[in-house]
Amino acid sequence: MKRLTSIPLLWRAMFLFLVGALLLLGFVELGAALRVVLAIAAVIALAVLTAELLARSTTLEAKQGCFDRLVSQSPFGLIFMEERADGVLVITDLNESAQTMLGGGIPLQKGRPVEESLPGLLGTVVPRRFAEVARRGGTVVFDGLPYEQAGVSGVFDVVAFPLEQGSIVVSVFDATSRLLLAETVRRRESELALIVDGVVDAILIADADGRLLYANHAACGMTGYTVSELQRMMLAELLSPEEKARLENAVAAIFDDEAGIDEWQMRRKDGSGFPAELALRLLPDGRRLAMARDISDRKRDEERLRLAASVFSSAHEAIIITNAAGAIIDVNEAFCTLTGYSRSEVIGRNPRILQSGRHDATFYRELWRKLRETGYWGGEIWNQRRDGEAYLQLNSIAAVKDRHGDITHYVGMSFDITQRKEDELALRGHRDNLQELVHVQVADLVRAKEDAERANSAKSEFLTNMSHELRTPMHAILGFSELGGPAVAANPAKAVDYFNSIHMSGKRLLGLLNDLLDLSKLEAGRTVLMRGPVELDEVVRAIFGELLPLATRRHIQLKLGVLADDPVIDGDRRQLEQVVRNLVSNALRFSPDGGVVEVAVEEARLLVDGHESLVANALRLSVADRGPGIPTAELDAIFDKFVQSSLTRDGSGGTGLGLSISREIVQLHSGRVIATNRLDGGALFEVLLPRNPGEAGAVAVPSEPTFV
Repeated sequence: MKRLTSIPLLWRAMFLFLVGALLLLGFVELGAALRVVLAIAAVIALAVLTAELLARSTTLEAKQGCFDRLVSQSPFGLIFMEERADGVLVITDLNESAQTMLGGGIPLQKGRPVEESLPGLLGTVVPRRFAEVARRGGTVVFDGLPYEQAGVSGVFDVVAFPLEQGSIVVSVFDATSRLLLAETVRRRESELALIVDGVVDAILIADADGRLLYANHAACGMTGYTVSELQRMMLAELLSPEEKARLENAVAAIFDDEAGIDEWQMRRKDGSGFPAELALRLLPDGRRLAMARDISDRKRDEERLRLAASVFSSAHEAIIITNAAGAIIDVNEAFCTLTGYSRSEVIGRNPRILQSGRHDATFYRELWRKLRETGYWGGEIWNQRRDGEAYLQLNSIAAVKDRHGDITHYVGMSFDITQRKEDELALRGHRDNLQELVHVQVADLVRAKEDAERANSAKSEFLTNMSHELRTPMHAILGFSELGGPAVAANPAKAVDYFNSIHMSGKRLLGLLNDLLDLSKLEAGRTVLMRGPVELDEVVRAIFGELLPLATRRHIQLKLGVLADDPVIDGDRRQLEQVVRNLVSNALRFSPDGGVVEVAVEEARLLVDGHESLVANALRLSVADRGPGIPTAELDAIFDKFVQSSLTRDGSGGTGLGLSISREIVQLHSGRVIATNRLDGGALFEVLLPRNPGEAGAVAVPSEPTFV
């Protein structure tokens, strides 16, 4: 190894020695004494310098030893080179690290040209550059210089710098591991970049002022900006206006190491806002890392879950949730109310605790078979409450499957339909009754329709009769009045007949009008009875007297039959006379000439509302004729307005009002009038009148009075 020397110290020692020698030899002319002094001083100085030179030499040797150890133990390969006179660089020395790095199993020989010793490292350019350093000085650096020789290969960093004129030192460092590490770092950085760009969260890096320096693909997709657009923006520009002031506090929290993950309102390029979870972190170099996640879907899911939880807890239907094995994992309050079990009592148990025993095993096997095959079962099922009470519920069970189609849960919904079932049974009974009632009502409607048709026909017939009844007396009045005037002077007897006819026609017309007025008042409820004691037999005799001329003309006998011992009732005489008059007139009208009209007044009793305990004393007035009678189907309708019997409708006149008026009057007296046919021919009209309508509640019209 080349040793280092101290050139300046030798020059000083030479200078002092020459001065002392000149003084001693007398080359310098001075006084003897002075020359002696100077000579002594020179000798002393020479001794001191000699001692210093020896001390420095010792120090230099120590430093030289340290330098030699440093060179030999250096992890860097050190190669010393000199330029020969022919301009060729040769290796003068090298340390063990250089031998190990470059020589492998073949020692590098000193004194050989560099190009021969290290051809695999130097190539064609490196030696020329080394020579320039040896001649001109300076430093040459080669990074990543490849090397392969004697079984040794690698990549080295090489630095050459001069020592003395014509000599240089070459430092060699094995950069293979560094390059491998750099490659690993580069690969890791590439992988990290792929990972960062592949995550669904937005990752943003901003400088200390908040200006964005980096953005991954997720940040672009989330905000709508491109990477270049984001790198020209501030982090605050991605937040909604109301959140910008909050950002300052969040940044301050970063430095206090108190920053967490908070919910923020961020803004897209199109101006729309969205909720995001944002985390801020401080990087070692002072930059700021922001990680954002769009939670719009999660917020919607949370809202749906909140709504589902609200529906679950507040639903009126009982809801039960089990796992795939059938263990109950949750129930709602309606379930607890329906079954009587608390939530803690059923969690972890099987729903079979609700079985009532009313269904056999086949029923449940079919239920589970359909549930597994179709994912749904619905129907009615009998279950049992905690207290043992059985109840009928309408149940629906649905299977919940994962994305692979495997069943993970079962959800059942049910509600008690016991009362509804009972109501349905009752309603079914009512429906059957209603159908029967409908049939009855349809029959009633048919009868009503027929009655209406008959009434309409009767009305038409009535109008025809009324037209006849009104025109006939009116024509007679007009005709006889025209004839009566001239006959008064020419034939007074003839005039009297005319005026008698006019009088009779007027009475007939007046009677018709009275019938109409009476019926109108009776139906309107405006008829007031003038009650008092009425001897019914006297009423009959008086009517016989009125109708005797008519009976005489037709040779009809008027016969008063059995009379009651006391034929007195409480009633309106005038109204009762009209009843007797109408009945006897009808009997005369429809009796054959030479016939008999029989009238009787008898004692009778009236069962009020069909109760034998309520019996009212009454009189029975009967009027019988020997005419054609009344068809059985018309016995009730004969009392309707404008109706005449089909057998007695022979054009003999009449409006069909007499019997209707008679029935109204009899009912006002709390009585009843009925029509029947006699066994030996003819019609029989019977009127039952209570003596005192106030007895035994008989003031009300009996619903079905009975003659006893």
